Amino acid sequence: MILKTWRGFLPTSELSAEKRVITKQRHARILALIDTLPAREREVLLLSAVQELSTVEIALVLDTTESTIRSRLYRARHALAALLEQKEFAMSVHSEIDDTLRRLGSGRTPLRPGEAG
Repeated sequence: MILKTWRGFLPTSELSAEKRVITKQRHARILALIDTLPAREREVLLLSAVQELSTVEIALVLDTTESTIRSRLYRARHALAALLEQKEFAMSVHSEIDDTLRRLGSGRTPLRPGEAG
């Protein structure tokens, strides 16, 4: 069985159950972030990524120029990358906070920055 991901196709047999859950959660976060993009950028990004239409085909569907579609795709991808980076950083910080709180609750000394767990 093949699992379609944003980065291509990955055989599901190569993913552990934990990694499949993480991948599914990451995809859900990406879809939620896509929903926050302006309508025009979201529309071309989905037509390109999900429907796998070329820029020429998208231009025909939306009755605009290919140049406009390339510009919208560029803006959409960069906006999505920035949103994802912010979200991933925030999640990383939350994970560190949770780890510190667990260590405090277990009576262990919290790690200092740069220490390995």
